[in-house]
Amino acid sequence: DTLGGGKYLPGGVSIRNGTKQSDAKLPFLRAECRHNVVKKLFEIYAQIIGLEALAIEKYCPDEYAENLLTYGDGEDCIFPSPVLQRVGQNLSEGLHFNLHQAALRIMGRELNKEDESLERLAWHFDQGDVETSQPLTYLPMGGKDGKGGRVAGTDLMVFEHKYGGQCFRLRTSIKDTVVFILMNSADQLHGNAKDEDDCGVPDCWSARF
Repeated sequence: DTLGGGKYLPGGVSIRNGTKQSDAKLPFLRAECRHNVVKKLFEIYAQIIGLEALAIEKYCPDEYAENLLTYGDGEDCIFPSPVLQRVGQNLSEGLHFNLHQAALRIMGRELNKEDESLERLAWHFDQGDVETSQPLTYLPMGGKDGKGGRVAGTDLMVFEHKYGGQCFRLRTSIKDTVVFILMNSADQLHGNAKDEDDCGVPDCWSARF
């Protein structure tokens, strides 16, 4: 996904094509996940997505059930793992949400004006994504008190389907608030809104999983 803006760090399980001797598609852990700092980042995200799983199961039960059905017996390839996701739930039998990859995208921090002018931003749908609802998680960062705030260019526009239809503009950078959006990125046109002026709060930035 190179059309979303910002810089990003991927992690999780990918699929390698088979060899001449084998046609099987083989899962493997991405090389980035060998680094301790990357492991720690995704351990933090695991607890966040674990809590989101509780909310999705409660308020969007159909989407939660579809997620479990889509991934079927592939629990060994879930990333972050179900065990890590349940750490922060404080339940005897916790829930988890099935993903096999995640990416940390940084927006509004290290990009200067010259970098921004070269960014490829566009409405798009992601053909390689799983065709079910998946969560996007936005964490507010920076600011005078460390609780973040509005970051220009981070509002997300989500359309009804891949060819357009009704559209909603969603604020993703809110002070002291974790925002998560459940959407089908493979089947819904989406992209960041480009603000005409610098409407952001100084020294604030956004981290998106």
